[in-house]
Amino acid sequence: MGGDTSKYNNEKNLSIKIESNKVCYFPGEIMSGTITLFPLIKSFEKIMANPKLNIIITEFKHYSYKRGSGKSRHNEIVKEERNLINTSTDFGNFVSMEYSAGFKIPFSVQIPNDAYPTINFGWGDFVKHSFIVELPDVEAKRTKIFAIKNNFPNNLDNTLLRIKIEENKEYKKSKLFVGKGSCLINFKMPKNYFFYNEKIPFEVNLDCSNLKMEIKSVKISLLRKAKRNKKKDYSKAEDTSREIINKKIIDLQKGLNNYHISDFIEFPISSDYNSVYPPNVYKSFDEHGLFEVNDSKFKFYLYPSTYNGLLSVDYFIDLNVNFDSSLTFDEEFLVPIYFSANFESNYNKFI
Repeated sequence: MGGDTSKYNNEKNLSIKIESNKVCYFPGEIMSGTITLFPLIKSFEKIMANPKLNIIITEFKHYSYKRGSGKSRHNEIVKEERNLINTSTDFGNFVSMEYSAGFKIPFSVQIPNDAYPTINFGWGDFVKHSFIVELPDVEAKRTKIFAIKNNFPNNLDNTLLRIKIEENKEYKKSKLFVGKGSCLINFKMPKNYFFYNEKIPFEVNLDCSNLKMEIKSVKISLLRKAKRNKKKDYSKAEDTSREIINKKIIDLQKGLNNYHISDFIEFPISSDYNSVYPPNVYKSFDEHGLFEVNDSKFKFYLYPSTYNGLLSVDYFIDLNVNFDSSLTFDEEFLVPIYFSANFESNYNKFI
């Protein structure tokens, strides 16, 4: 949000202190805390005459990408902003003639269920959330930054979250245009939605009885796709970055007709502050407290599962079957999965 904070903070006539019970919230959660006002003499009479303040929560989405070529190549900026909350509070009961210690005003607001999660891809691609207190009569404003987590999505159409995943594929193989038979692949998972700290179990069955070449190994990867989507159609991406964040390579014994693999993969965990492991990022935020708009410590990478927005994040189990030959293509298929931070009280509501 830049070094100039005058757009977000104006305390010439009134100092405002904002404190909340934590920094990171799920949609639907109650955000509560206190707003303490420290008026100057010149603003006190206006406060007494109209003891009201506005609480605004904004959601700001932003990304940039390169467009054009040669001398016409330029940086295109795409952004959206909306108010999640805009409410007025009368704090007359907390005003007194003795104002040297300030007026402490409790607040409580509910994060809307349709709030998009906080995201940061780096390089100016982000979704940020601001908590703003305004007193228009005294031209005072204070802004703090907080974070919204993602929940499991509403799954009424049964297209995103599924149980008993089973995928079957047949791959017909050839080598130098000579047919080499086919391989049948059966892939199973108990579900496709997980908390970040859950192991993701899977089974792979390979039927190679009609295959006339050897399979060297099977690679299971946890794949993340971070997408910058078109403003008028979120289903179409301007740009997509693809990253393998964890993988397992399982070597196979040669000469068998059938293979059975039962294993698991998991979201990689790191204790680093800038870890891409969301629970660690959320923990570090709550330990820090609300952030200033230009706080140098508000540097992080955060990729929560999201969809249908200007920025979105998709996770997949990526199954690769690697053949023991450089003259044929390896085979791949993707199974979408969805991650959420662990919030048991909201869990069953979305499944």
